[in-house]
Amino acid sequence: DISSSLRPGILDKLGIAAAIQWLARDMETRTGIKFNVICSPEDIVLDDDYTTALFRIFQEAATNIIRHSGADEVIINLKVAENAVLLIVLDNGRGISDEDLYRADSFGIKGMRERVLSFQGTFSIMNNDNEGTVIKVSLPLKRVK
Repeated sequence: DISSSLRPGILDKLGIAAAIQWLARDMETRTGIKFNVICSPEDIVLDDDYTTALFRIFQEAATNIIRHSGADEVIINLKVAENAVLLIVLDNGRGISDEDLYRADSFGIKGMRERVLSFQGTFSIMNNDNEGTVIKVSLPLKRVK
């Protein structure tokens, strides 16, 4: 279970979209929280580093939602647009507080941010007008070396 959750074989066999859908279904079954996954295109092909990073970011986001949000629904949008891959995760929970955004022990948020920055991408997490939390990740398809 541990090695599968770190890098499941589905990433190599079917790609990032299928892996995110697999993890979303697994979490939905275990928690009762509804996970709606939208991928465009459905067969996004990225290199191994990108697929692993996006999978781990989604895994951390979903874990935080389950632990802290009180949400009963999550929308995940993974798409390729204008030379970037975008991952948007939106929940309908209580919303993240400003205090939680900057806590010294928010290792999950720090980890997501650092993973995105290692790809010269952008990361944001914010309260969605007290109607949940939205996480936005953008990774350029061509990294600057």
